Amino acid sequence: MRGGVRVERQLRRLRWKLTAMFTAVTVGCLLTLAAVTATLDRRAEERALDADLSTRTAAVALTACFDPAVGRITVDDDSADSLVLGRPYLVVVVDWSRDPAGAVVYPARAPLGPPDLGALRGLRPRVGPGDRPVLTDLAGPSGGWRAAVVAVPGEGPVNAGMVVLVGDPAPVREANAELTRRLLTGCVVLAQLAAVGGYWLARFSMRPVVQALTRQEQFLAEAAHELRTPLAALLLVARGGLAHPARRVDAMRDTVRLADRLGHLVTSLLTRARLQAGTQRVDLVSMRLDQLVEQVVEDLPGADAVAVRAAPTVVAGDPDLLAQAVRNLTENALRHGRPAAGAAPVEVTVRDGLVEVRDHGPGPHRVGHGSAGTGIGLSIVRWVAELHGGEFMLVEAPDGGALATLRLPGAAARPTRA
Repeated sequence: MRGGVRVERQLRRLRWKLTAMFTAVTVGCLLTLAAVTATLDRRAEERALDADLSTRTAAVALTACFDPAVGRITVDDDSADSLVLGRPYLVVVVDWSRDPAGAVVYPARAPLGPPDLGALRGLRPRVGPGDRPVLTDLAGPSGGWRAAVVAVPGEGPVNAGMVVLVGDPAPVREANAELTRRLLTGCVVLAQLAAVGGYWLARFSMRPVVQALTRQEQFLAEAAHELRTPLAALLLVARGGLAHPARRVDAMRDTVRLADRLGHLVTSLLTRARLQAGTQRVDLVSMRLDQLVEQVVEDLPGADAVAVRAAPTVVAGDPDLLAQAVRNLTENALRHGRPAAGAAPVEVTVRDGLVEVRDHGPGPHRVGHGSAGTGIGLSIVRWVAELHGGEFMLVEAPDGGALATLRLPGAAARPTRA
């Protein structure tokens, strides 16, 4: 009992460890996916902002030109205002012939606040000839800005000034932060679902282990029960022979009989263990079932107390396993059967893929209660039947006793009684 409790605790700890590992791996994957998604979204939004700034800066630059008559840059005010209307942008037109303090800002009420004139002067070395905007970062009073700069040609090779379109990336950052929060919320929910799913997955995947351990404990309990009685009887017979020299011959006979019984019992135990472990191969061959049953019964001690009625029957099966099953059924019937008046204690019938073993004992409801030598043997028979795709049944005969039926594929669905 203590061993079973200890194993159950170990299995419970293992189940929780598997659940924790599954949840940790899932959370790691979810966080990685969330981080990659947020990063890709931020980069995509930043590229979209840069593309919009470049397009609008080029459009504003088309409305700005150097007028030699007045010696300064002129801009179509309506066009400049309309290009930034409703957006967190501002246009700054800087004329090098004038003090940067006189830079023109569109719209007049800039949504981003006044630009840093020192920062504007620092952009001059970055502006080269041509009409392609240059993207750069720009310091502003409310944080970092993104700017697109394009030169305004003047007379000769020297630029007359520049057009700067400034955009605030704060909305992009806020949208990305909101996406990140939603992704993290989803990760938390999915992590909880993963923990629940991992627990049930671990429980389901460990079910074969639990079943194997249960079968092992059952096997050990049955083996101890099966071996205890014959070993005790063997010890009692041996001590009796030592204590009474006149009974040594009888004691030796009983010792041989008990040793033979133990040998068959150990063989049954090993067969069942191999079947459960999957190391026992099932080699199906075409064979005469009636001849196999007759040979098995003939080799049994007490075969004269068994009546065999066999019709020619061909089945596909493993001769060794089927012989073991028939031997277990017959030995069990001989051990627990009670002879009826004028009838053989055990009747074995073979027909249509059926092996029926009938005894006249107390019936199947009494077998195994207070008697040794039945649990392992009958469980072997059931395993053999399942391995052959057949069926094993143990029922009470109509007029008393037990009726054991081993049905192999191709046999009648309903067992017949001898």
